[in-house]
Amino acid sequence: MLYAFDRLARTDCLCFLVIGQLIARVKTGIWLDSDRIAQLLLIRSAGRREHGYVEFSGLDELSETVAADLSNVPDLQELEALTKLFSRKGTLDYHAVNVQAIFRICMARLAEN
Repeated sequence: MLYAFDRLARTDCLCFLVIGQLIARVKTGIWLDSDRIAQLLLIRSAGRREHGYVEFSGLDELSETVAADLSNVPDLQELEALTKLFSRKGTLDYHAVNVQAIFRICMARLAEN
């Protein structure tokens, strides 16, 4: 079964991946590979209503591109600051200004593609 993302769900997914990419880069110095992205998507989908195969075609490469563009932002260069972008439940904290900004950037990038 293929889950067709609506625009907001796809943007949320990309935003989650971008932040995951930034965390990986800060911790390890490298971007996530496809296997790690798939694992991150499984973590993201835990407890959600999305069932079946999650289509993320193109989001893996786009998440790296967007993360690379954001990697020089001072607030996104420290692990502690990046982990604060998640709530206690492991979801994105949309009250955080940086999450809101990254979400808007992701929405714009998806609209371009």
